[in-house]
Amino acid sequence: MSKEGKHHYIPVFYLKQWAGDDGRICEFSKPYDRVKPRRVHPDGTAYVHGLNTIPGLPPHEIDFLESYFFRITDNFASLALRVLLSGDQTLHFSQDVKSGWSRFITSLMRVSVKPS
Repeated sequence: MSKEGKHHYIPVFYLKQWAGDDGRICEFSKPYDRVKPRRVHPDGTAYVHGLNTIPGLPPHEIDFLESYFFRITDNFASLALRVLLSGDQTLHFSQDVKSGWSRFITSLMRVSVKPS
């Protein structure tokens, strides 16, 4: 499937905060009886192709959730995360950024995903 169908259940902006000097994070998997670590870029983990598609819609609307709702949510949540990590004790948030952060937290409560 194309990159357009690559939907992250943990957004890249959120994963980037744990990246090392090489720009990668450590992904762990347990394919059988042992845990395997792997260094990956944040864009290369925590996704499922087609996760946020809506079957049955016309092709130009099938990715509506990803291209509209989650794009807006992630953009405002990214701004909120910058404020939260800035160390500024006053935490100045616009109403849009507050709403974006709450939508982001809510979006993390989606049904558990088991990549195939």
